[in-house]
Amino acid sequence: MTKAVAPQAHGPAGVGIHFNLTSLVVFSVSLILASGTLVFVATGVHKSNLATILPTVSAKSDADANPAPATSTPWGELITSDVQLENPEEYLATDFDTNRPPTWHFADGSVDQVKAQLVACGLSATQIAGVLAPGRVTATLTNVALQPEQNLVLSLSSEVRGKLYGLLARNPANLYMRFPACFAGDAFPSAMKDSGLAPEVIALIKPLLYQRGSAQYFSDYEIVMQRVPSAEQRLRLLKALSRQPAVLARVRVRPTTDVDKLLGYWTAVPGVRVKDLRPLLESLKRLPDGGSASLLYFLPPFARERLFTYPMPTKAGDPAMDCHWSSLNFFNEHPDDRLGNPGYAATILTQNYYPVQKPSVYGDVIVLVDEKNNGLHSAVYLADDLVFTKNGNNYQQPWLLMRLNFLIARYTAEGNLRTLVYRQKHS
Repeated sequence: MTKAVAPQAHGPAGVGIHFNLTSLVVFSVSLILASGTLVFVATGVHKSNLATILPTVSAKSDADANPAPATSTPWGELITSDVQLENPEEYLATDFDTNRPPTWHFADGSVDQVKAQLVACGLSATQIAGVLAPGRVTATLTNVALQPEQNLVLSLSSEVRGKLYGLLARNPANLYMRFPACFAGDAFPSAMKDSGLAPEVIALIKPLLYQRGSAQYFSDYEIVMQRVPSAEQRLRLLKALSRQPAVLARVRVRPTTDVDKLLGYWTAVPGVRVKDLRPLLESLKRLPDGGSASLLYFLPPFARERLFTYPMPTKAGDPAMDCHWSSLNFFNEHPDDRLGNPGYAATILTQNYYPVQKPSVYGDVIVLVDEKNNGLHSAVYLADDLVFTKNGNNYQQPWLLMRLNFLIARYTAEGNLRTLVYRQKHS
């Protein structure tokens, strides 16, 4: 298994450590192809506000007026609120630079090869001549770096921008292309609506959006930051672009709820104990109208302690707390920092997990892989369409609950990905 280079992250979405899954895919693909295409529940992403967080345990809930669902699920009845998390202001300083020119990095190619790639992306002859003008190209044995003029970048059509930035996203040096701001569906207007941004700032961003799949993306931080004169507006811009959808979830317990069935699903994993959860659920069941409990109570200690928190800034020698470290430590009482090593993480996945068709059991690990079988991202399946994840090893990235369809849309910025699912062998 090969290890991809993972530079120190400092951008809006962080850099994940990638591991190669070639040895896993041979087995997985055959199983998946035989079983059919993966099907996931797709639900829309709606903006809410953190002020809507419900108490940790409640005798009332926003589902009290709703009748019990006609069909039951193994995980019970979930009450969810979709929110948008912004990065803490203290963590946005690294992107506040207004003097950094846009730079496109092409790895393992000559200038002539780069020119051919630009043609394939749809740039015009005039645009290519401008990009490759003297003084704008720096070529080494391993990298070709281009510094295009701002007006040229602004002139790119959405279609060309999408193709070009999709190509650039394959190189970790192009941080903002690899991890762009992502807006699912038509979420951009609603995400900007209460951001406090001036209309002219929003107008700068809108023509720079590009489409891939069902999501819109934005990568041109350097240009927009240079064109926003107010420090206050630049800060508001960074906060708005750092927003990412998260889900607050609760488990509804009615007087008619089958507590044993709930316990059978949620305590079939390490770290979630019947002795701790049963008294809570039965106390809610005894209430006249039932109640609800935060999903935090249904998580093992590793996830419970980290959910919706941000790591402290890292220093040399700290473990790479990326998605794989988080996914494979999910049930560990004490984190195994060796899981920050891509090769070791892949070995543990091979030894302790087996491939399945789709996520359906609490604790299933979902892995997104590219055409070279590199594991670009992983997350832990909880229930319904909810996953536990951390989007990169950057300290700017919190541990979140996300909807699976949005998680997949977020990572399609790196091209067409396949979804593989692994289950612990003891399950």
